[in-house]
Amino acid sequence: MRLDSPPFAERASTCGPEHPEAARTAIRSCHLRDVFLRRSETFVYELLMAMNPCQTWVVCHGLANAAQFPFEHAHLVSAPTRVESALSELALVVTGRLLPLESRYKVALHGLKPDVIHAHFGPMGVLAWPIAGALDVGLVTTFYGYDMSLLARMATWRRAYRMLFQHGAIFLVEGSNMARHLAAMGCPEEKICIFRIGVNLAAIDRHGEPRTESGGRPRLLMAGRMVEKKGMSYGLSAFAQVAGKYPHATLRVVGDGPMRDALRTQAAQQRIDGRVEWLGGLSYPGYLRELHQASVFLAPSVVAADGDSEGGAPTTLLEAQAARVPVLSTTHADIPEVVLDGESGYLVPERDVDALAERLAWLLGHPGAWQSLGAAGRAHVEANHNVAVQARILEGIYARLVRLGF
Repeated sequence: MRLDSPPFAERASTCGPEHPEAARTAIRSCHLRDVFLRRSETFVYELLMAMNPCQTWVVCHGLANAAQFPFEHAHLVSAPTRVESALSELALVVTGRLLPLESRYKVALHGLKPDVIHAHFGPMGVLAWPIAGALDVGLVTTFYGYDMSLLARMATWRRAYRMLFQHGAIFLVEGSNMARHLAAMGCPEEKICIFRIGVNLAAIDRHGEPRTESGGRPRLLMAGRMVEKKGMSYGLSAFAQVAGKYPHATLRVVGDGPMRDALRTQAAQQRIDGRVEWLGGLSYPGYLRELHQASVFLAPSVVAADGDSEGGAPTTLLEAQAARVPVLSTTHADIPEVVLDGESGYLVPERDVDALAERLAWLLGHPGAWQSLGAAGRAHVEANHNVAVQARILEGIYARLVRLGF
């Protein structure tokens, strides 16, 4: 099947219907994920919750945070044993397929009788393409970040992806940067479609409260998993440069991860540990409450030493703009398509602490600009990243896939 193929930057919704608000379909879709749902993958949850509830299923072999992210149609297949996991890794090297896991998912999907299978992240697409072929249904695969930037550096996954690109019907990515990278990996351009990440505006509003602090006591916020690509060490260094000039400013950090101790040590060495508050991993509502109280959201993403990157852009940047918070980030991956530089926030080059500090100082010194920056961000998200609209577009993609064949 060939989809219309305008330039990547213009292909944000051309795979969907002409009128996405009218695209409710009766097409049954099954969404594949290994674990449903990690806290860092709320974008998947919000999308599924916005889709036709009677026709949307999740198939996974692990459940997490089910109380926080309840989903009625989650089908759990038995998790692989250690021996089966080892055999899956061996099969991937030898055949480019995840054979032991494949059989478990095939039984579940055969019983659910989907019209479309949607794999979230590249490895799930590798798992799914033989099943989709056996069941004679179309396969949609969404790439999100590490599955391109990190896994594609490994020969084993490159081989598996070549098979996926041959057999999969549609490949969704967040922006033009990801589209170019996917094409460079060997995916046919006519199969690639830019599909914007959506956020639940109503949920973000529901958990928000009006900001209580004045411009004299600004509150900065960083949030995410504490790994190199999030660039939190650069955020700390930039804050250290401006902290003396703005003695009432604080930096609050949401998240956890392997760099936690190193980041805390850095804060102590830069003598800002008394100005940094480490909040750990919060519930999603707790994080949203923090977001609504922030003066500036800081997301200094970088390409990590091992090649890992955001791929597209952190969902936190969309959530911050939806909450009317000015953002300060980097010209990394597809972030320039998500943040309106100079309108909803500012972007600086990766790893440029001086530029980051300069922009941060400007934001702290101009609290009167926060409202207009925040309003521009909210309008941008409403127009381009409303999950309710994105769900209709995705249902339209499914409808075209079923109608045109694959």
